[in-house]
Amino acid sequence: MRNHFIKDYIGPPFDWFGPIHLILLGITLVLSLLILLWKPACRGRVLFRYSVAALLVVNSIAWHWWKASVGEWTIQEMLPLHLSGILVWLVPVMLIIRSRSLFVFAFYAGIPGTLLALLFPQLGIYNFPHFRVLSFFIAHILLLIAPLYMIRTEGMRPVWKEVWAVFGIMVAYTALMMVMNPLLGSNYLFVNSYPEVSETPFLWRWPWYVIMEAFGALGSMILLYLPFGFRDLIRLKHV
Repeated sequence: MRNHFIKDYIGPPFDWFGPIHLILLGITLVLSLLILLWKPACRGRVLFRYSVAALLVVNSIAWHWWKASVGEWTIQEMLPLHLSGILVWLVPVMLIIRSRSLFVFAFYAGIPGTLLALLFPQLGIYNFPHFRVLSFFIAHILLLIAPLYMIRTEGMRPVWKEVWAVFGIMVAYTALMMVMNPLLGSNYLFVNSYPEVSETPFLWRWPWYVIMEAFGALGSMILLYLPFGFRDLIRLKHV
């Protein structure tokens, strides 16, 4: 049991698209489909929103506690300045107060990065059921299903102009991190240098991959909007 929490994990590392990864991706898919099919009563909505919000917060606190307990908590890596680090605190607020602005950000900025993280998790030496792996998948699965819930159950939906609003926010935040990282001695968003440890192959070196990721982010936001845009076009044709 102790091996599931220690820093120097003993065992094989996480295997991309191996049996465990495929099972976890399958769980993610099933939960996402259930959220899209579920239409709870008012009491069920409140219970779901507060439960997911609480689980995200508790999981994040546990993650910070674990990093501190193994001597790896530093301001250079653990401040909530990566996108996922921001979302694990914003999404609970979104769920509790049903904020449309936070929903738009979680939808356009959160879903693409969350899907990428789930497909190519950067887990280093750790493997299931180590706490590092469980915490990672709990956080990212909840970050994925939360905006889906807001669409299906709370009736929220993105619009075209919000693609550009969120993209502008992300560009401005990236620029801010380029200034803040040298001051902190950090590399949040990996915008100031190439990631020192990354299992994901980069086709472009720094700084060009930052520009390519910006175009990729914009493209993914447009793809997320397309189902809603097509539905609007179909409705207009039948008016």
